[in-house]
Amino acid sequence: MVPAPAAGPGLPAFGSYNDLAVDPTVAGAFYLATSHPLEPLWWWDGATCHPTTLGTLPAGTRSPAYSVVVDPATPTVVYVGTAVGVWRGTLTPPAGGNPPRWVDWAQFSNGLPEAAVQDLAIGVYPQSGGGAPLRLLRAALQARGVWEVDIDAPGPQQTYVRVHPFDTRRLLPTPQADPMSLPANRRRTWHLDWAYERNRDHRTGAGAPRAHPDGTAVTDFLWHASPDVVCRPAPVALGAVPLPNGLPWTGAPADRFWLWSLQTALRALPPAQFPDAPLVVPDGRWTAWWVRRLRAIRAAFVPALPNPAAVTRATVDAALWNQPLVQAAFWTPPWSTPEPSEADLVERVLGMATPRTVSINAAAVRAASCAVLQRRYVVDVCVHHRGLAPAAAGDVAVVLLRTVLPGAASAWRTVAAPDIAGLADALDGLPADTSSGPAPNALPGYAPPAGWAFVDPARPARRPRRTIASGDPHVVSFDADLSTDALNTDVLLLALVHHRTEPVTLAAGNLRDGVLGSSHAAARSVRVRS
Repeated sequence: MVPAPAAGPGLPAFGSYNDLAVDPTVAGAFYLATSHPLEPLWWWDGATCHPTTLGTLPAGTRSPAYSVVVDPATPTVVYVGTAVGVWRGTLTPPAGGNPPRWVDWAQFSNGLPEAAVQDLAIGVYPQSGGGAPLRLLRAALQARGVWEVDIDAPGPQQTYVRVHPFDTRRLLPTPQADPMSLPANRRRTWHLDWAYERNRDHRTGAGAPRAHPDGTAVTDFLWHASPDVVCRPAPVALGAVPLPNGLPWTGAPADRFWLWSLQTALRALPPAQFPDAPLVVPDGRWTAWWVRRLRAIRAAFVPALPNPAAVTRATVDAALWNQPLVQAAFWTPPWSTPEPSEADLVERVLGMATPRTVSINAAAVRAASCAVLQRRYVVDVCVHHRGLAPAAAGDVAVVLLRTVLPGAASAWRTVAAPDIAGLADALDGLPADTSSGPAPNALPGYAPPAGWAFVDPARPARRPRRTIASGDPHVVSFDADLSTDALNTDVLLLALVHHRTEPVTLAAGNLRDGVLGSSHAAARSVRVRS
């Protein structure tokens, strides 16, 4: 680091200096984003600071500028993030004694909200099939998250599901490389639950990763572990939930799924009798917050629980597990809205780890991305949309198919993709509302090919209940009966999403290539266990 230079000629003396971007068109030049009340963006040429006229031209803005970035492909073009959105302008460099000029100042949208932009970045990504690279402008918006838009033109409307958490379906086939993969000297023991630590479920213990049994490299994401296909047990109707191994617990159990299961039940207890019940966070973690809630709920059960002297200990025992109120509330949806949000699926649903031979930190015995119990489940499919216009609920439909996978994980990538000829027309024929009534109980015009079946034969296809907009995905839920599947069976769940103006696609050939090559398909492998 070097000391900041003294203010140069023309350097703005009012407001804060928020960001700078090097301008390669002139040696030593850079842009300075400020909160100056009259001119938010300045340009330093190495000797003098010049106003860019963003704040004085009619098409500009005097709003404070928080971020700035120069287009690497066209360095004379600059993007400025302000308190009311992004502006773009073009520099005419100084020449022949003439000062620099900026022309074409205009607000840049392509779908970006008009909100405070805290940071900007430009990414350039080569297309696998050749042609012009994909160029994206990424903007960090205050209270709105991170957005990305095509720089050169508004991107096409796209309704999609993802292969992995970092997948935006802009590049097809979807790259499987994990951008968070660490070098060998920085690896650590990885939690192996599919809903934790970036959806990875094929690490070995002691920080020594190895390739997945299906051949996926350790630096890649699985093609059959979509974060948009999430399995959770259906709420208990009849029958007791058996005691898990290892009770009593005074800390986190080996398989956090069972702690999460209890948390879903305690959260659903009547708040009039259990004031702390709504405060339970079903995340499978043994935290100080959870300990306080557990103690309060145990105390509220007195005198129903034995041994009153120990009732307020932070313990999960058989007496608490078998309480009738608890048993009746297992796997109650851990949210208060009719449908979960994407955040609910990430933060409030915990998958069951696949079987291991040694410990929770040992390598997975089976290749499935998660395990499921031999019982009824709910499968949530999170549908995303990108484009200037939102996707109307009546234009979108989702189908969930299933097939039994081969015993050898190495053969999974050779499983044939299902034939979907006629599926798009069948989905277009669905009624606008598929939430109830006899009409949704069939899908005229399409039947799954041999070896495949609808996950929910009674309602094989469903529409979302509301409009889907950019940055606001919607969850569509299916009932799945896994109670008749044999133990130790590997099942693949395949979600297909369709839009009336963007028909569902899935290339013929092997399923892996079909999923990676279609933005309308996402898969989740599950292992049926006791």
